[in-house]
Amino acid sequence: MSFAGAAQRAFRLRRITFNPALLANILMTLLAVVLTIVWWAVVAGWYVIFGLLLVPYRLLRRGSRKRKAEALRHREVMEALNKQAE
Repeated sequence: MSFAGAAQRAFRLRRITFNPALLANILMTLLAVVLTIVWWAVVAGWYVIFGLLLVPYRLLRRGSRKRKAEALRHREVMEALNKQAE
C-alpha cells in the first residue's frame, strides 16, 4: 500500500498491450493514469484512516518509552549517588 506501488501496478497494465496500434496504446495509458489516480486516492484514504486510528496507540507507546528512559536515568543517578556515599 504505497503510492509508488500503486503507480507501478497501474502502468503494468499498459505493458500488456502488444497491439502496435496507436489508439490501443493511448487508451491503455489513459486507463493506467486513471487507475493510478484512483489507487492513490485509496492509499491516501488508507493512510488517513489508519493513521488517525493509530494516534492514541503511538501516544501511549511514546509515553511508555519516555517513562522507561526516565526510570533508567533515575536509576543511574541513584547508583552514582550511592557510590559517592560509600
